[in-house]
Amino acid sequence: MYHSYRAAELTDSQFNAVQADLAAINALAQTPLQLEDVYIRSMYLCSDQPCETDWSQFTARALEQISRLVVGQSVIGGHDRRTLPLARFFKASVVERLGPSGERALWVQAWFYWLRKTSGATDLLLNIDGGIYREVSIAWRYRHWRCSICGKEDGVCGHRPGDQVENARCLRLIDSIVDVLEGSFVYKGADEGAVVAGARSIPADMNEEAVLCIWQHGNPLFDLLCREGLLSDVREAIPEELQVLEGSATHMWVDDLGRAFCSGRELHRLLAPGGVLVTCQTDSITSRMSGLPNFLVAGEEAEFPALIIRRLE
Repeated sequence: MYHSYRAAELTDSQFNAVQADLAAINALAQTPLQLEDVYIRSMYLCSDQPCETDWSQFTARALEQISRLVVGQSVIGGHDRRTLPLARFFKASVVERLGPSGERALWVQAWFYWLRKTSGATDLLLNIDGGIYREVSIAWRYRHWRCSICGKEDGVCGHRPGDQVENARCLRLIDSIVDVLEGSFVYKGADEGAVVAGARSIPADMNEEAVLCIWQHGNPLFDLLCREGLLSDVREAIPEELQVLEGSATHMWVDDLGRAFCSGRELHRLLAPGGVLVTCQTDSITSRMSGLPNFLVAGEEAEFPALIIRRLE
């Protein structure tokens, strides 16, 4: 059984952006990968806001440098560089984002990928999407720092980061990044707001409704949609992933709901309130669904009879 988080309605520019992501991933891979081979997420790594842990602050120039240097670096856990990577960064950019207190700030948003079929891949997915692995941190090297009070380098002026100098806080301004070592999932990040973004590598202006196609592999219409590039994030549906999606789908197409029921999957429970599931009409499914609380079942008589299941608001 296969499914897609989103289906159709990708504009040419959006499709090109997805293909560009895949090309960036394959620039790092030893063997060619398709979108169905990888999981993709992003994180906000660091910002231009003062960090009260050491009273340092990245300049906009430093953030641009980080966004270039982080590509190809590892995603690990707890800054423990003795361990092998969990994932790898493949692109990054500087974006504007509202901070924790509502202020506007510049952030490095870095996208990373990992392989679906590796041991622990689903655990990592569930922990990220479930909010367990949330806060992140970056390890980096710099050449010099400047005093925010007088502009002199490396503390020769006598001002100390964190000191209050008249009406201003002395900060260590970081303007020249030499290297990015890695990005880590951590229990508590030094930069407040440095978190997993939770979005997939699909342009942000795409319709955010959760559209699912759940069809048996080999269905002619399903195969046609795949060939034409009208399905994105196509993968084999495993029970753990379906559990994560429960209650989130606004639109669903299922080719054989009866077979899904026989395999123990109650796919209608993936519907969000107000969501609609469309499947082929069979008497057995109609009788099974009728009378379920919070669900409205209706038949559509046409050349190809369809069953429409709506979850009530």
